[in-house]
Amino acid sequence: QDKICTLKTADNVASLIVSNLTSLPIGEVQCLRIISCFGMQVDIDLLELLEVFKLAPQGGFEPYRRNLCGQGIIEVVSTLVVFTHDLIQEQVYESIPLKERQQLHCEIGIFLGSKTSLDASSEHKPIDAAMDQIYLSDVSDKEETYIYASSLVAIATSQINNAGPEFFSDRAQHFRFASWNFRAGKHAADHSSFRAALHYYKNGIAFLSHDLWLEDTYELCLKLYEGAAFSSSALGENSLVSMYANDIINNVNLEDSLVAQSLLIGSLSVLGKYKESVARGITVLRQLKFDIPATQTPTVVMQTLERTEREASMYNFSQIANNQNRGDTKTRKILKLVESIAAACYQIASPWLPLVACETVRYSLQNGIHAESASTFGIVAFFQVFLKQSFELGRQWGTFATNILENVEGPTPATIRPRFFLCLYVNFWYVPLQTSINHMLEIEYMSLKFGDTSLAYMTKSMRFKFLFFRGERLSILSQTSDMNLQTMAST
Repeated sequence: QDKICTLKTADNVASLIVSNLTSLPIGEVQCLRIISCFGMQVDIDLLELLEVFKLAPQGGFEPYRRNLCGQGIIEVVSTLVVFTHDLIQEQVYESIPLKERQQLHCEIGIFLGSKTSLDASSEHKPIDAAMDQIYLSDVSDKEETYIYASSLVAIATSQINNAGPEFFSDRAQHFRFASWNFRAGKHAADHSSFRAALHYYKNGIAFLSHDLWLEDTYELCLKLYEGAAFSSSALGENSLVSMYANDIINNVNLEDSLVAQSLLIGSLSVLGKYKESVARGITVLRQLKFDIPATQTPTVVMQTLERTEREASMYNFSQIANNQNRGDTKTRKILKLVESIAAACYQIASPWLPLVACETVRYSLQNGIHAESASTFGIVAFFQVFLKQSFELGRQWGTFATNILENVEGPTPATIRPRFFLCLYVNFWYVPLQTSINHMLEIEYMSLKFGDTSLAYMTKSMRFKFLFFRGERLSILSQTSDMNLQTMAST
């Protein structure tokens, strides 16, 4: 009851403060309006940066900030200036006329953007590691101040988004700020903030809404839609994955649609449409001139394995290792597509799996080995044991796959699925069960970090199967699985 009374009192005080806002001096009003454009709170360093901007109140923010704190309108919490109540922030923000508010967001965004690399290049690349932070000299010659560029990029882009595409009439500005959103979205996704990434990608698409898929916007459109589809996949938003992926497929050539095809196949698998996923994948591979047999009879499968073994025997491991990373971007996209198909094949024990794996091994040997190539080398290793009862050949192919991954430093998005397939298909024969369980747990964690939600669920399922094989009680596994799934859903 005391908490409820306190809450009501706070609301009443906030309402009283709101009613007196119109009587504040113009400098204090201007200070509050700028702060309100950032939401409920803003970093003090950011306000000090804005003091060089013409819209900052005369004399800077500090004198007005002290007065406003004394009146209970705002407060300083650590390094943040915070409105004492959301009603106050809302009233201040809504009191700004729409056009003036959009102009304010625009000018703040452009000013902050000028302190980043957002306009440094027309190429749409990830923010360089060297730009993890930028140096900004304090205008009042106090101590040196560092503002993380990643935060500044996000803040600047959000300010532009708050102004909205309709505020800008110039086509070049639309393209410019769509590019900003791509950069902000890419950086958010790289840091596993997939909800924020999807928000930026959506806004980037909105800025190009009248110029989608034109010659001069094609590349940026493709990257924005791919980013939106990937982020939607990481969030488990399968309807959005389908929408963005199909938009890409309907507007680009086959080679440029490979990422979208892979995401769409993965989305169909998550929905349990495994046969549709496999059929779609086989169709795309045949369009890419993969020699996938028309039938999957045991004889055809064995003949395909033997042909792949003969072709691979022309290479020794050193040649395979030296051939690594010489393929182009198209090769890597195709290998990722095959990983999505292989995952769907696994779920329904599809006889297409050895045929797809063998043809992809041949493709990798001809076009260059990448980390993703290890997936199909590992699958072929499994079938050497399972179908030909040759543990020696299985170990040889498994060694090829393992060494391909050992040439890649640390876990990366490119290696996480190959590591899963090695645990699933190779370690099963040669590695102690507990070691595989430990590897699966690591893969599960990294999958969530990299946004591969479907792989995380597959890995969790396989890990619990391995635990069951080790002798864990089914009731305990069931309870633990339920708790883990709730944790994954909440994150």
